[in-house]
Amino acid sequence: MKVSKNNVSATRRNALCPCGSGKKYKHCCMKEAKGIIPKQEEDYFSEAMKLKAKGKHSQALKLLDRMIYFKDKFGAFEIEKGYLEKIAILKECKLWDEAIKSAEALLQYDIEYKKSQFREENTRLLAELFILSGQGKKGLALFEKLIGEDSTNLYNYLSVASVLLEKGEKEKAREYLRRGLKSRSTDPEKLHLLLERILARIE
Repeated sequence: MKVSKNNVSATRRNALCPCGSGKKYKHCCMKEAKGIIPKQEEDYFSEAMKLKAKGKHSQALKLLDRMIYFKDKFGAFEIEKGYLEKIAILKECKLWDEAIKSAEALLQYDIEYKKSQFREENTRLLAELFILSGQGKKGLALFEKLIGEDSTNLYNYLSVASVLLEKGEKEKAREYLRRGLKSRSTDPEKLHLLLERILARIE
């Protein structure tokens, strides 16, 4: 069944909102339902991106939340895109707690629906968010866990170094870049060169 404006707006006032916020419908999306909810499932993501481009972040987040809530009506790829865009908006707005919760939910979704296909990438994202939010110990612990699982993956060193530089922590970033360059990685040569260029820039 299509998730249309009629389907959602038919929700009773005192029922839980279909967007998955946990609030009553009357206190959440009821007032905004008219004219915002796409008529077709496939329009949710594109409409959210239009709202994001207009700077209407809260409305874009509501659409992405609805999309995630109705995940059984979308493909796994679309839901993953929804999560990633939601996290990007929350990151842009510096809503770190919500961004971290969404990254954790994405990790769980990947386990349940994609057999942990993107566990490493999603764990890196969560680790980055921890560091950016000021929870450096948690973030670095996750990166160390990833490196412990595969010490030759240069993407882990690049990711942690990049986010540390974003936080102004050059010494720690240098340490990870040097560790990455010393690892016996078989990653593409251009990735080795990228780490070398970043290290040279901050030496």
